[in-house]
Order: sequence, then structure tokens, then C-alpha cells
Amino acid sequence: MKNIRLILQYDGTNYHGFQIQPSVVTIQGTLEETVKAITGEDVRVYGCSRTDAGVHAVRYSAGFWLSTPIPPEKIALVMNNALPDDIRILSSHEADADFHPRFSCVAKKYRYVINTSPEAGVFTKNYEWQLRKMLDVDAMNAAAAHIIGEHDFRSFMTTGPEMESTVRNVHSLEVVSDGDLVKIYIKADGYLYNMVRIITGTLVQVGEGRMLPDKVKDIIDGKDRSLAGPTAPAQGLALYEIYY
Repeated sequence: MKNIRLILQYDGTNYHGFQIQPSVVTIQGTLEETVKAITGEDVRVYGCSRTDAGVHAVRYSAGFWLSTPIPPEKIALVMNNALPDDIRILSSHEADADFHPRFSCVAKKYRYVINTSPEAGVFTKNYEWQLRKMLDVDAMNAAAAHIIGEHDFRSFMTTGPEMESTVRNVHSLEVVSDGDLVKIYIKADGYLYNMVRIITGTLVQVGEGRMLPDKVKDIIDGKDRSLAGPTAPAQGLALYEIYY
């Protein structure tokens, strides 16, 4: 058996997230079905992150154990011939036996894209939040400074199953103006459910002038979801980079 590691990217528009679920199409399920069709083997594909429905990945790490004689570096080519066009394997190779896409990962970077143009078009609507209003990027960066570091991010988490800890370490958070686009880059050692999208929604309220930058510190200290901004739409979010 070989521990196969994949580097891939995907457009999450037509998928109900990465994690396999009954009766819906997911990235994990599609990968497992593809390996089965190619090799005849039932595999469990492990991913580096549980991306939500509609969320994309520019660079994603996944892996599975396989006994097929296909050379590991050729698996990418074989899978791409069978996968739908919105999933692409960038590379494949044999990893060390103790490698795990999720548990070996030390940090992940996400990117969120907001279109501020009042004339945002239809061809990019699946890859950005078409907000159609100007944002104060300097104020958003001032607010972001309060988020950087190790904090309890309970205020930036959608209610879900009880977690052992809601403390995470945000290594960097930057808001960049790129023409009509505002791009948010966040790198952290881990994330809570909808954490990036809630941080984005909060920063947008700051950018709109509806919240002062220093209010973000109070939101963190309050540990109450109702204090933070709305959850930003899924389509603007993409897993951007992974670190091992």
C-alpha cells in the first residue's frame, strides 16, 4: 500500500463542500468515485480542510492509501482524464507513511474576494461577493490588526457541535485593494466553522463605516457570535495555500 498525496484545485460552485454527505455531490465523494472507477479500489480520501458548499480551492492537499501498480506521479494524469472539468489534480506523489493532509498541516491561508464595482458582471459572480459599494481598506486593516494573534474566536463561529477549544492563532490578516476588487488574505493554524466568512462580514461592516475598527477587540473579548458581523457569502472564499 502506498500513501498517495494529491495537490489539487477545484471550483466549488456545483458541490456541497469537500466532506462526503449522503445524497449530495461533494469533492471528497467525487474523488473517491474517480479512484474506484480507475483502479477498482474503495479508498477513503482525506482532505486538508472541510470547505463549505460553494467555496473554492486554489491549492488543496488530499491523500489516500492505494495498492494499484500505477506509478504515484502518474495518478494525477489518470485521474484528470476521468474527473469533471471543475476539479483538477495539479500533482501526485507518494508521501511518507505518517503524512496526513489535515493533521500534518501547520497552517492554511484563505483568500476572500469582494467586488466593489456598481457594474459587477455575471461572469465572476461565482467567485466573488458582488457588494457593489466602496470600502475603506485602511479602516479594515486597522480592524484586522486586532484579529492577528492567538485569541478565543468564539464570536466568529457559527453554532455547531461542541469543540474542545475555540482558540486559534491567526498568523497574518491583510486587506488589499486591487482596482474594483478588495481581497482579504488570512493565514492561521486552524479555523472554526465559518470563521473566515464571519471575519470578512465584520471587516466589511468596518469598511462601510458601520463599525469602528477598535470595536473588533470588544467582539473578540465578548465571545458572543451576535456581536460580530454577518456571515459573508460562500462564493468569494477560496483555500489559497497550505503549509506543512
